[in-house]
Amino acid sequence: MPDRSPALPVASPSSARPLPSRRRSLIVHVLRWVLVGLLLLTLRYADQQRRLIEQRQPARFDALPTETLTQWFGPTATTQPLQADSGERLVYDADEQLLGRLLITLPQAREVTGYRGPSNVLIGIDSNRRVLGARLLSSQDTVDHVEAIEQSDSFFQQFSGRDAAGVLADVDVVSGATLTSLAIRDSIALRLGAAVPLSTRFPEPLSLPEARSLFADAASMEVDDHQIAEVLGGDGQPLGTLARSGVLEDHLNGYQGPTELLIAFDENDQLREVRIRKSFDNQPYVSYVTEEPWFWDPFRGQSWQQLAAADLQALQVEGVSGATMTSVAAAETLVAAAQRQQQLEQAPVQTPTGPTIRWSWKEYATLGILCGSMLMAWTRLRGYRRLRIGWQWVLVIGLGLLTGNLLSVALLMGWSSSGVAWKLAPGLTAVLFAAFWFAGTSKTPFYCAHVCPHGAIQQQLRGRLPARLRWHPSPRQSYWLQQIPLALLVAAYWVTLTGSGIDLASWEPFDAYLWWTGAGGSLLLAIGSLALSASSPMGYCRFGCPTGHLLSRLRWHRRAGNWTRSDWLVVGLLLASWVYLWAHKNSG
Repeated sequence: MPDRSPALPVASPSSARPLPSRRRSLIVHVLRWVLVGLLLLTLRYADQQRRLIEQRQPARFDALPTETLTQWFGPTATTQPLQADSGERLVYDADEQLLGRLLITLPQAREVTGYRGPSNVLIGIDSNRRVLGARLLSSQDTVDHVEAIEQSDSFFQQFSGRDAAGVLADVDVVSGATLTSLAIRDSIALRLGAAVPLSTRFPEPLSLPEARSLFADAASMEVDDHQIAEVLGGDGQPLGTLARSGVLEDHLNGYQGPTELLIAFDENDQLREVRIRKSFDNQPYVSYVTEEPWFWDPFRGQSWQQLAAADLQALQVEGVSGATMTSVAAAETLVAAAQRQQQLEQAPVQTPTGPTIRWSWKEYATLGILCGSMLMAWTRLRGYRRLRIGWQWVLVIGLGLLTGNLLSVALLMGWSSSGVAWKLAPGLTAVLFAAFWFAGTSKTPFYCAHVCPHGAIQQQLRGRLPARLRWHPSPRQSYWLQQIPLALLVAAYWVTLTGSGIDLASWEPFDAYLWWTGAGGSLLLAIGSLALSASSPMGYCRFGCPTGHLLSRLRWHRRAGNWTRSDWLVVGLLLASWVYLWAHKNSG
C-alpha cells in the first residue's frame, strides 16, 4: 500500500485566529509579493547607484609589484601615471618605448556577474592588445569560489598571448567555480573590446585594393568599430561604404562550409555590389556563384535595414544551377550579416560575444532532477515510500554533490542586486524560477520538500534518534527560534543594500555541497545543522534557514490572509531602505 504520510512537517500556525476569507487571503498574499518585489527593486536601484558613483570616479589601481611587472613586460619596464580618460597605465621600457598597458575590468564589465557579483581583474597587454598576464584584484562573488580561482595556478595563465577573440575561445574553468571562471573570462574579453564581433574563420581585414576593385577612384578608407569602411576618393569625398560579412556572420554553411562576402554600398547607402571574398565551400560550386553576377540583382538598391528584413522567398531568390546550396547559403549570409549590423547600430556596446546560453551536463542534470521533483510532488509517485526515499538520495547526490545547484540567501541577494546570470547558469535559474513560482501558486512547499538536498537529508534523519535523546522545544522556545531565519534574512538584505561586502554564503551550510572547493566553514555548519535536525525534526529548516523562510512567507496557504508582525517588519524594512538611500544620496 502506498504510504501517504507527509514528506515534510510544517509548523502549524496558531489556531487562535479564525480562518480568513479567501478574498482577504488573496489580497494579503498579493500584497506580500508586491512588498518583496519592491524590496528587490530597491536592491537593484542601490546597486545601480553604486555603479554610477564608480563610473563617475576615475579608475584607480595600484602599480604592480616589481616582480610581476618585470614578469609581464620585461626587466626594464616602468609604469606611467594613470590616464583618467581611459583608466589605463602605460608601460614603457628604459628607452621610453611603449611596451603595453595595464587596465582593469571595472567599471566597464560591471554587468558581467558570476554566482553573486562582478569581479575586478588587472590585465597586462602588449601593444597589439594581447594578454601578457592577469590577476584578480577583487570580487563580489562568494568567498569559496573566489578562493578556488586564486588557488589555481593555471587559470589566468591560459589567457596569456590571447587577444579579445582568443579570450572567448575554449577556457578551462576552475572546478567548483564555474560561474566565477566564466564571468572573469567574459570580463577580460569585454575590457579588451570583444564587443566587436571577430571571426577566427575570416580574420583578414579589409584592404585598399579590395576597395579599388569596387570603387575605381578609391584613395583611402576609414574603418569603424564594426569593421565597416567608408571609402574616400582622392579629394576626400565619400564614394560609399564597404563591409565584409565575416565579422558579422560566419556560421551559415553551404555544402561544406561558410562563405564570406564583400558588400559594397554607394554614397546613398544602397547596395551596389556583392562579391564572394573567401569561402570554405566546395569548388567548383563557389566559382559557379562568382560567374553569375545576376544572382545578386534582387538585393541591389537596398539599404542595410531593408536587407535585414529581406525574405528570400518573397524576393524569388533562386539558387545558381549546380550550386544551389552554396548560393542560397551566401544569400542567407547577406541577410544575416545585415541583421547583425542593425543590432550593432542600435546597440553599439554589446556584451561579450560567445554562446548565448551555456549548457553543460550539470545544467541538463539539474533540469532533469527538477522535472522529476515535480512528478514526485504532484503525482501518486510520492505516496510510495521506497521511491520517495530513493528520490531523496537522488537529490542529495545528483543535485547536491554533483551539480551544487542549491538556492541560498547569497545567491538570492546577489542576483537580486546584480542581475540573474541565466546565461551562465540556466539550470540554477530554472530552480530559482520554479521555487518562487510554486511558492506563490501552490500550497505545497515545493523547493524545501521536494528539491532541496539539505531538506532531503533532514527528512532521512527523522526518527533516527531514540525518543529520549530528542529535543522538544516548548511552544515559546519554538516561537523565538523561528525568528532566527527572519533575522538572518533581514540582516542579509541590509548587508546587500549597503554593499558592505560581508560573505553571505557563510551564513548557510549549502556551500558544503561544493565539496571540491574545500568549503570548510560551510561543512562544519552543515554538520551542525544536521545534528540539530536529528534531535529535532527538520530543525534547521524551522530554526535556521533564511532561504526556506522567505519561500515559506511567500507560499499560498489557508492562513495567508493573516497579517502578522513579520509583515509589518517587511514594511518597516522597505521604508528604512528608502530612507537610507535618500540620506546616502544627499550626503554624497
